This record gives sequence, C-alpha cells and structure tokens, in this order.
Amino acid sequence: HVMLSTGPVELVIPAGVHRPPASTLELAARLDVRKGERVLDLGCGAGLLAIAAARLGAGHVVAADIDPRALEATRQNALANGVADRIEIRAGAWYEALNGRSARDAGMFDVMVATPPQTPGHHAFGLRYGGPDGTGHLFKIVQGAADFLEPQSGRLWLLAISLANPPELLRVLHERFHQVCVVH
Repeated sequence: HVMLSTGPVELVIPAGVHRPPASTLELAARLDVRKGERVLDLGCGAGLLAIAAARLGAGHVVAADIDPRALEATRQNALANGVADRIEIRAGAWYEALNGRSARDAGMFDVMVATPPQTPGHHAFGLRYGGPDGTGHLFKIVQGAADFLEPQSGRLWLLAISLANPPELLRVLHERFHQVCVVH
C-alpha cells in the first residue's frame, strides 16, 4: 500500500501496468484538489492520482488511459479504496479519451494531472517513449490543456523528468499559461 496525507491507499498493480514511481507518490502528496472540483487524470495507470484526487474531495474524476489493463486496475483500485462512485474510467490516448468532445460538450476541468512516458528515443518506439527529446507526450498534453481547463482557475499538474528537455518544456508552458511554477 501507499501512504498519502488522506491515509493509506491500497493498490493492486497487475503485470504490464506501470508501478507508480516515487515521483508520482510525491505528486499525489502535492495535488491541490479542492472539494467538489472536476479532475482529469491523463494516463492514469493503476489509478493512484485519480484516487488521491477523489480522497482530497474531488466531486468527479475522469481517469483515462490507453491500456485496458491500466483501466481495469484503476477500476479495481478505486473500488478497493472506496472512491469508485467519483471516478469515471475512460479508454483512449490523452484527450481522445473524451471521445472527441469539445470542452463545451465534455465540460471543463478544475485540475488536470498527467505523468506521461518521457524516455527519449530516436526512433518510433511506441507510446511508452516520449520521442527524440522525451517531450512528445508532454507537448500533446500542454497543447490541449487550455481547451479543457477552467479559464481563470484551472490547474495543470505535470510530472516531467530531467531527461525530457526541461528548458523547452518550460518555454512552451510559459507560452500557453499565465502562471508556471516548478514545484520540485
């Protein structure tokens, strides 16, 4: 199990589903979700961040992933941790999980959280890699975020590793957002 400020979280992580690293545990502890907020967890994996958001008081969490094993793990973990009534499971890569709906149709989110694959690779290694400099998935998330975040109060939480070109990521974030903070 994993310990959060809201108490222990029991996680079952089946074979083939990425185990949340220490950096994701740290992100879960830093989330600023408030009571009743709507949260989008892109690339939910085993569901730790979705569960953390629900435990912090989110009224509705959309947990999205492309891997059916991850979605099933999230469903089971949400049930085991008593928050399944507030977590909606969606299949798809990034914003595709919203079934192509616009922000007006899908609704706006108060908080978005994402920990996409960022390992650099010089070839098309697939979805588990982040492109030549590791930023491929990060940029897709950043570019679409404003379309689904509440305009004045929405917050995007990204976990970015040092291999994934932090200076370029910061440049793109500053282009698209009014306020950018590096938390750790």
